[in-house]
Amino acid sequence: MSVEVSTALPAVTLDEAKLHLRVESTADDDLISALILACTQMAEHELQRGLVTREGTDGYGDSPEAVPAAIRQWILVHVAYYYEHRQSAVEGTLSPLPFVSALLDPFRTWA
Repeated sequence: MSVEVSTALPAVTLDEAKLHLRVESTADDDLISALILACTQMAEHELQRGLVTREGTDGYGDSPEAVPAAIRQWILVHVAYYYEHRQSAVEGTLSPLPFVSALLDPFRTWA
């Protein structure tokens, strides 16, 4: 089973992401919107299912608010990480946050 992530709709609103990031200006709105969509696509790929219903793909509902809170939190954490780390490489050791991936576990399709 495969979901077409290129047609994904954002599962978190710009306002929610800016609140999470503590960003008040509009200067980075385009960047934040792009990160939201990219992280939504990542979540859909990980879960192998749509998040927001769109033509040809069933999701949890027609709006971001219908997406379960744990999935939305996963997206927000990833948006924050990519917002703060815009370069492709960093100096030092990268350590994944062990709990973040677990947010998606209840929603995974296990084959």
